[in-house]
Parts: sequence; C-alpha cells; structure tokens
Amino acid sequence: MRRLLDERDHARAEAKRAQQDSERDPLTGVLNRGAWRRRLEQLTENHREDNGVAKPLSVLFFDIDLFKLINDSLGHGVGDDCLKAVARTVAEELRGGDVLGRVGGEEFAVVLPGARRIHAIAVAERIRTAVQTRCQTVGEEVVELTVSLGAAEYLGGEESLDALVERADRSMYQAKDSGRNMVVADAAVPAAAN
Repeated sequence: MRRLLDERDHARAEAKRAQQDSERDPLTGVLNRGAWRRRLEQLTENHREDNGVAKPLSVLFFDIDLFKLINDSLGHGVGDDCLKAVARTVAEELRGGDVLGRVGGEEFAVVLPGARRIHAIAVAERIRTAVQTRCQTVGEEVVELTVSLGAAEYLGGEESLDALVERADRSMYQAKDSGRNMVVADAAVPAAAN
C-alpha cells in the first residue's frame, strides 16, 4: 500500500512539473504567452472586491531596444543571454503577485494586480532604470541594454482584454517612437478613478 501511495504522489508531482514546464518560456523561465494571458484572464475575472468596487489592475508591455542589432552584431547566443538578463532583472523589481511573461521574441508583459495607472508608471520606471543600470554588460559583452515600456490601466468589465493589451502595446510603441528607453502610459483610467 505504501508503495502505491508513493507512486501516486510521484505521478502527481511529475504531472504538476510537466504542467509548470508547459507554462514557462524555456529560455527565460518566465511565463510563456499563453500562460501569461490565462493569468491575466483570471486576475481580471476576480478584480471586484466584496463591496462591488473594482480593484485596480494595470498591464505593462516592454521590449529590449535595438535587440535585432544585438543579435545581428553579437550573435544569437549573446541575444539569448540578454533576454535572460532582462527577465531576471525585471523579476527582481516586481512584487510577489505581479505576473511576468515573455509574449514575443524580445517582448515581455507584466500584470500588476492592485496597481492604478500612476503605480504602473512608477513600476515601469523602476524596471527601466534597473535594466539600464544592471544590464550594461551581459557575460563578457558590453551591450548597454535599455527597454521601452508601455502601461495601461484596466478599465473594467466594459473593456475587453484584447483592448487592454492593445493599449499597453501601443503605448510601448509610442515610447520606442519617441526615442526609446522611456515609459509611456495610456491616458485612459476607469471612471471611478477620475
């Protein structure tokens, strides 16, 4: 009987490990796009407090500035090391409940539960500064990494998640188009927050 229980526990642990592995980006170890989106969906479904007042929630989108140049000039191995360094640096700047994911090549996203627009801007600025300061050298290569970040606060049940993600993504591209290495936040906020 003991052996059967041990085998069952081992099988459960293996299944859990396999499920976690399927949610992780194999290079950086952060959530992959699908897992990040599922967490965003869960958090927005539960974004109402007991008294019916919506809890704030914001999303950040960011990518590594001039990443293609790094890959082309220093090679994909250095590019991979840069992705890992940025993911590690950003993870160190986040709170326990924040959700970091890699959503594209050099593009990442963060869900900030409980964060209004102003708090999202502060977190984004902290991330921007940390990457600029701590990712100057990756391995033995001087890369002087920077990131451009876009922020958007969830408007609540009337806004689709696609619209929220689009606003954060569009803000990120505004940051890139405005010179890179900066934070741009979408101006919209929930009506109750005005």
